[in-house]
Amino acid sequence: MRTIAVLVAIIVLSVSWIGSRAESAADIAPGRIVDTSEHDYTYEEMLDDLEQLAVRYPDYIRWSVADTSLEGRGIPIVRLGRDDAPCHMMIQATMHAREHMSTHLVMVMIEGTAWKRMHGVSHEGLRIYDILDKIQLTVLPMVNPDGVEICQRGAEGCRLDETRRWVEEMAARGVSHRLIKSNARGVDLNRNFTNGHGRAFNAVRSKHFYHYPGHQPLTEPEVKAMMQTLIQRPYDLCLNYHTSGNIVYYGCGNAPDSVNSRARRMARVIGKRTRYPLYGPEVSERPNGSWADEVELNFGVPSATVELGSRNPVPQRELSGLLRRNGETWLDLILDIERSKGITVN
Repeated sequence: MRTIAVLVAIIVLSVSWIGSRAESAADIAPGRIVDTSEHDYTYEEMLDDLEQLAVRYPDYIRWSVADTSLEGRGIPIVRLGRDDAPCHMMIQATMHAREHMSTHLVMVMIEGTAWKRMHGVSHEGLRIYDILDKIQLTVLPMVNPDGVEICQRGAEGCRLDETRRWVEEMAARGVSHRLIKSNARGVDLNRNFTNGHGRAFNAVRSKHFYHYPGHQPLTEPEVKAMMQTLIQRPYDLCLNYHTSGNIVYYGCGNAPDSVNSRARRMARVIGKRTRYPLYGPEVSERPNGSWADEVELNFGVPSATVELGSRNPVPQRELSGLLRRNGETWLDLILDIERSKGITVN
């Protein structure tokens, strides 16, 4: 995404950074369920981990299937906290198949959040249990499971003959399955929304591993699952995980100033913790049918997008460093949301 900005950010981040000590992957959840070793984190592994997390933290974590993908895989939706909480944040990861590192990160953060809540850990001098009591987190940890299966396994990851033939055809043309962004229909999910649909500078006109927005917006089951999730809660923020660049995007070019202002505030919270550069609507591409464009203009929800890692796909060895930088950001954002609404955390 936004190639020039990414290259600039990578150059900036090549300078060594010394920040406050953050917890290692092992510190986040001793006896953890989610495996943080260097490996491709798979769809089936995610489902197994969700089952175990719901059993270990039954008073805090529950999950279900928001919808099914084109190839019939369930798209999980995870709720952390109570439905009647006064604040809500929606988190989504891996709209783009090759960006599955973001699912791995989010799953570790789900477990870490629950573990800290259970064990009385504090954040900024406040008990995390009390911070989390005022908000519900709604997480879609893997929006594009079909694409992830193709990315990790190639044609063997396809359930439908039509999808398998397409993946094999792409391979014959010299396009590696490891680079796929789209879903099993060849649609880029992050270009299939209404605000600016089909206007991306790199849009293609037919199904492809990347950049095809679909013949019209809102056609894909994964996109419909996101939209259904969006209308179920009055969200204070939509937090999006993509790769790569180690940067943060916020706002939308045609969204109201009031929404962009809130998005800027949230992005600054993330940037303060991660030291990632921030890019707002004044330097971003015009609306192009992305999820962030959709939620900001049509629903008035501020959006911040964290682009993780050095390249695509992100090397697995980068997970521990990404956790060190990002592991506390949810708690930072939650406190900011609660304080902005006048909610006191004791």
